[in-house]
Parts: sequence; structure tokens; C-alpha cells
Amino acid sequence: NTIQKAKNDKLSKLMAYLPEWLVVKTLRKKYNNEVVPASQNSPIVKAFLNELLGKYVTRKVFLARYHCVIDPFVAKINDSISLQIIEADNDPLVEKEIREMLKATYPQAKVVTLHDEGHFSYLSNAANYNKLIEEFIKK
Repeated sequence: NTIQKAKNDKLSKLMAYLPEWLVVKTLRKKYNNEVVPASQNSPIVKAFLNELLGKYVTRKVFLARYHCVIDPFVAKINDSISLQIIEADNDPLVEKEIREMLKATYPQAKVVTLHDEGHFSYLSNAANYNKLIEEFIKK
């Protein structure tokens, strides 16, 4: 998306040259200061992010994921296919403007807005998230 690209373009280019340990340390700090508190300080979210950033996220992997996020596309979905968008009203990684763009792109989608659950609501409140998925599938 163009919003994330504009916001992070210089930083993403800089990350290609920074030492990998510094990239991971910076990401861990951002996640612990923004993403974990948005999930009501879920210990599961904190453990997941710190494990992810400790072992599996190299600079190459992070930049590849970033490029996927900013890749512009619109999936053409037949109107006969049911859609559901599950969003969190305090998601620090998908800001409100982007969530609104998603809903405008898929106006036929059922929208469920979770309150104060952050980006990883499927971890911090898995029971509720799974219930929403099950109810949607059953309909």
C-alpha cells in the first residue's frame, strides 16, 4: 500500500545496509513498545514476537515481508463469495486509513471490529477470534 511505502521507504532502504542485529533490535523495540501494549500486553503476543524476532526474522526475511505489504494489488473476488474482514480498532500495524481502504475495496464484506485487541487478536484472544471464524463459516 502506498501509505506504508511512503511512511517507511527511507527506513526500508536504510535497513538493507544496517547490521542485522540492529535491524532485529529496532524491530523488537517497536513491537514491544507498540504492538504488545495494543494487545492488552498479552504475554502470548509478546512471546510470539520476541521468539519470531529472535530466531526466524533475518533482515532478508523482514524486507521481503515489507515488500509484500507494500505490493499494490486488488484481488478480484466474485460477489457470490462471502467475505469477512476482522479488524482491530487499535491495530498499530494497520492504521485506520488502510482499514477503511480495505473495506471500501470489498464493500460486500461483513466487517467485525474488535476493540482494544491489537494486530494479533488471533493470539491475544484466540477463543473469540476462532468463534468469529466459525460463525462466519457456518453461515
